[in-house]
Amino acid sequence: EFRIRKLDQMWEKAQRLHLSPVQLAELHSDLKIQEKDELNWKKLKADGLDDDGEKEAKLRRSLNVIMAKYGLDGKKKQAEESNFVKDDKDNYILTDPRLEKLWNKAKTLGKFSEEELRKLWREFIHHKEKVEEYNILLDTVSRTEEIHKNVISPEEYEVKEEVLHGKHTDLKERLRSINQGYDRLRKLSHEGYVTEREFNEPRVNDLWDMAKEANFSDSELESIKEELKHFETKIKHQHYQKQLEI
Repeated sequence: EFRIRKLDQMWEKAQRLHLSPVQLAELHSDLKIQEKDELNWKKLKADGLDDDGEKEAKLRRSLNVIMAKYGLDGKKKQAEESNFVKDDKDNYILTDPRLEKLWNKAKTLGKFSEEELRKLWREFIHHKEKVEEYNILLDTVSRTEEIHKNVISPEEYEVKEEVLHGKHTDLKERLRSINQGYDRLRKLSHEGYVTEREFNEPRVNDLWDMAKEANFSDSELESIKEELKHFETKIKHQHYQKQLEI
């Protein structure tokens, strides 16, 4: 069925998991796209065009998303939001013990409505995703540095040095954002939503914070705010559509 063995094994496993015909069709399509991307990557790698391993890391992440989406990763399938109020040990999805501790604190605090708990859960998941993205980039930078050690040409050295500098700057920014996000979650978990933020969706608030820190005029900020409001509405619509499909 598939030219890449691991994808073929995933397909065979999926057929034993009693997935619906629609899910199987979607999985087949996702695996075909993944196969095409991986075969293209192998050609790039053979030509030496993925020295820093960035495309490989992206492919690995894409495959992990597919496995989680269809329950092929060996973990119990869990709806991130519909099951958030359960008191059993479903919190493994957060993976970070510090986040689990904060989440348990928030659940027992008594300062959140059910809707606010759902909102807070989305913030926890968003933070977890940012940490995962940071770790992928960190792994990519480590690979680049290993390759960098073997560079001989001064011209190549300058190019790779510039690439590394850019990636290190990105890492610092991401780490700063992660630390700020964790501090916010810790405060929320202990105090509740004392003051409302500009937007409800964590991703949209991140974009708004970035816009405020940039050199935009007041009129430009107002325009950006309106665009973000439309973006938030779109996110909420997609969320409700997914809930209807469950």
